[in-house]
Amino acid sequence: MNNVAVHIDHVAPIISTSRTLFQVSIGQGLSRKAIYWFSFTDYELARQVFEMLSEDLLGYIVQIAEVEADLLPATIANLEKMQGRTRQLVAGVAQLKGIPAGKAFLLAFAKWYEARGMAVEHVTALVNIVEDEPDDDEVFIPVLYASSPAEVCQ
Repeated sequence: MNNVAVHIDHVAPIISTSRTLFQVSIGQGLSRKAIYWFSFTDYELARQVFEMLSEDLLGYIVQIAEVEADLLPATIANLEKMQGRTRQLVAGVAQLKGIPAGKAFLLAFAKWYEARGMAVEHVTALVNIVEDEPDDDEVFIPVLYASSPAEVCQ
């Protein structure tokens, strides 16, 4: 199966006063090394995503942890410094190294959004999925938006 790479299509600033993010990671094998992760500014949203992934990605190790933004790639720290008024970034950094579940995960995430009243376009229009072979060192940032975390969590 071809690798799945996620490229930045559009980036909006994070509107947040906290440096704490909630990271949901997908790991594999005894080392539980994270091969894919998202970081959220809203705990309730992170918890719901964690539960959804735990059910849908059998065979993978799904974990949730509270992390400081400084521990994440510099891109998130830079995004948090940007200013904005209309949207909040509710899902953030991810690194994908050719795992077969990658594309299925993004499609599941789109369905999860739709089931909670969010248009699938909020995900698919901003996350550009391409089939290719990314370098192991590349970090791609899929950007998923909602008007507010509360709107997503309804």
